[in-house]
Amino acid sequence: MIKRFLPLLLCLTLIVSVGGVCATWQFASDKAVTESTDIPFAEVRFRYPEMVYITKIDYLSGDGTYTNATYYDNVLTSTVTVPKGTELTFRITVFNNTSVEQGFDAVVSTAAGYDNSSITYTLTNLKRPYTIDGVMADDVTRIPAQQKHQYEITFKFAENATDFSDATLNSVLNFVFKPFADIDPEHFTSPVDGALEAFKKILNTPEDSARLDGIMDQSSSTGAYVGNVVGSSSNDTTVLDELFDGNLHLMLTDPDTGELVKTNLTCMIKEEDLDNDGKAEMTIYMTPDDLSDAGIWSTIKNVYIGVFTQVTDTDGTTKWEQLGELYHGTSQCNDYDSNIFNGFDQSINTDRWRSSQAYHGVKSGSTIESIITGYKNSLK
Repeated sequence: MIKRFLPLLLCLTLIVSVGGVCATWQFASDKAVTESTDIPFAEVRFRYPEMVYITKIDYLSGDGTYTNATYYDNVLTSTVTVPKGTELTFRITVFNNTSVEQGFDAVVSTAAGYDNSSITYTLTNLKRPYTIDGVMADDVTRIPAQQKHQYEITFKFAENATDFSDATLNSVLNFVFKPFADIDPEHFTSPVDGALEAFKKILNTPEDSARLDGIMDQSSSTGAYVGNVVGSSSNDTTVLDELFDGNLHLMLTDPDTGELVKTNLTCMIKEEDLDNDGKAEMTIYMTPDDLSDAGIWSTIKNVYIGVFTQVTDTDGTTKWEQLGELYHGTSQCNDYDSNIFNGFDQSINTDRWRSSQAYHGVKSGSTIESIITGYKNSLK
């Protein structure tokens, strides 16, 4: 009886087995297609934490060697050997798996995770936020959401290393990334050398600009002005000295030796619309000549002018920049407050300044107004 139905049972078993295999293959096939084509790349990232993490490390260059270079999240673990005179560079790729722009904050390691202090590393294309004169630097690291970023790390002996016997470093480096807006940037002040750089810094520093504006006198004929010339108030002179911080000087040619020397200056600063475009420029008139013995309406042989105007960057930021170049000319000595009945105070008559040479197609003997107008026309 069993032998009679055995062929039928074998056929049923075969059909069920084949059907199961087909069903299993069909299920696996559907899952593979769904994961590889239906889910966008960014959505697959749900398997990873919301952070900036390393996705790849490549050997880039150098004569050094390595026996280990592994990563997990944002931690690099490596063993490198860099004998004296050699170096080793890795390129690291990270991915910002968050919804906000991220910045680089620090590299964290411990003594146990960095076993050779004679070997150091430098980072390229990875910089913490910092400002220069209040403006965020252009080369800081900013990683947009859901974007990759590459940087390099180079290992070599430190410049001050004295013991080169051990050329191997075992290190564990944790690269810390944070939302860019949450990182407190370092603040730097650009070095200032000379009156023009100092004046530009004053104009672009809100508190300094406000102090300058606070001491400028108003005149119905000449507009706002201030100076440290003979006749200036002691307060005006003190404030200008503090604002320029020892930088009220120019590198000028010594008439006796022909060499450039640092030369101290007397100055007048005016707020004036030089080209009648409705926007006032800030102009600094400077002379190295001694005005204390100058007579009324006498000629001041050397008066240098720097003109600054406000410009707007593509991001909407407004700042002061020098307009044109440093201009040389002559002027006339007059009274500081235009009231000689109170005693003659030697000052620079800014309205009488005339150029000593041609500038921007404008002949010598020209006013600063015509020079600036010519300069702006040359830019069109």
